[in-house]
Amino acid sequence: MIIRLMGTELVEKWGVDKTGAVLGNDQPPHIKKALFNNSFAAVSTPCGVQGLVKLEANMGSRIEVESVGLPLSVGDGNPNRLVSFSQTLRTLSYGEIPTNYVSFVDTKWVDIGFGVPHTKPDVIQD
Repeated sequence: MIIRLMGTELVEKWGVDKTGAVLGNDQPPHIKKALFNNSFAAVSTPCGVQGLVKLEANMGSRIEVESVGLPLSVGDGNPNRLVSFSQTLRTLSYGEIPTNYVSFVDTKWVDIGFGVPHTKPDVIQD
């Protein structure tokens, strides 16, 4: 999945504009696969996906982020986008930038009227 548009606040938090980049392309293969599997399942069902994401920061600290993704239909009516909202659960220190995904915990599907996948979301434990 390609990151279509990254908001200004996310660019500031991540320290880079990832617009146009492949989701998770700079992450280890198991993280990239989980990101793709969960995003693809949410778009193709369609359903939402929600969970707690743990990230490693450039200063060695851990950052917890609550995230929700919902499918968005464009054009022919079939969902082909995933709109995500994420919120850090603490204030970041000056210069602290998330660099790597560490884990996805408490990840679950959200039924938006079309059911949910028969398989559980990919979860990565740290």
